Amino acid sequence: MDTAGLVAQILAVNGGVVVVAGHTNTLPAVIQALGGPAGITIAETEFNRLFVVTGAGAHAAMVAMRYGKP
Repeated sequence: MDTAGLVAQILAVNGGVVVVAGHTNTLPAVIQALGGPAGITIAETEFNRLFVVTGAGAHAAMVAMRYGKP
């Protein structure tokens, strides 16, 4: 996956909401490249994770959530 290219496309969106769906081995790099924290791990059996990143770079904030029944 071209993480840098994807992040460039995300950052090029002027306003609105961008939804990125990915896999356990791709989303942590995208989150980090947008300014989120490093070291996020997602187990291959986890399908109930949702990460919301607002802003970018030094102005980024992230909230990690779970949905559905535990």
